[in-house]
Amino acid sequence: MGLVLTVQSRPTLERFGAASMLPAMVAISVVREIAPVITAIIGAGKIGSSMGAELGSMKVTERIDAMG
Repeated sequence: MGLVLTVQSRPTLERFGAASMLPAMVAISVVREIAPVITAIIGAGKIGSSMGAELGSMKVTERIDAMG
C-alpha cells in the first residue's frame, strides 16, 4: 500500500520540489487507511465473541433444546 502510493506520488512531488515531504505523506496516508480496517477487525471480534457466549449460555441452560 505504501509502496504504490510512493511510486505514484514521487514524480508529481519532485516536479514541485516537495520530494522531501514524501515519507510523512506516506506515513499519514497508511495510518489513515489502516485505522478503519483495525477498527472493523476489533468490532467483528467483539461481536463474534458475544454471540459465542450467548450460544454457550443457551446450551448450558438447555434453551437450544427447547427451541427445536
